[in-house]
Amino acid sequence: MLQDRIAVRLTPEPPAPPPEPSGFLHMLLPRHGQRPLGFAGRLLFSAGNRGTAPRCWHEVAVYEREDGGLVAAIRQGARLDGLAERSWAFPCETPEEARAAFAAHDPLPPLPLDALTDAPNAGHNAAALLEAAAAQRRLWHALLEAVLGPAPHPHHTPAGTAPGPDRGDHP
Repeated sequence: MLQDRIAVRLTPEPPAPPPEPSGFLHMLLPRHGQRPLGFAGRLLFSAGNRGTAPRCWHEVAVYEREDGGLVAAIRQGARLDGLAERSWAFPCETPEEARAAFAAHDPLPPLPLDALTDAPNAGHNAAALLEAAAAQRRLWHALLEAVLGPAPHPHHTPAGTAPGPDRGDHP
């Protein structure tokens, strides 16, 4: 009889189930020339052209913040000795703001001339440099299009929202 009482006391209650994980982790993204950007979030997607780019490559990522916003992130590097990767991160509130942050990035300013082309003496040939710069920008825009779809035309208005005489918003 005493054993029955002891056995009952020693049997623990089942533990409460652990709380459901939110999936949000503390993130700390580097930013070239700025303090790192810290936030609670989770990766939604990332993509890059590291394997297809000639000497320069980019990676883009979009994170969802725990507060409902987004972070657009860019990493850029080149296959050159001594050239460090550069990173940017932009807090955004909407997918349109994230797209705009990516579209506003110019991949050329942080790159030295010899990162643009493998051609020997290209730094002395203005035409070769201009073509290499144009090719680098095409690679950047191709990456964005592959990930985000075609960029909206700057004068595009969604169906049913175009100005017209019946809307009163024409000049």
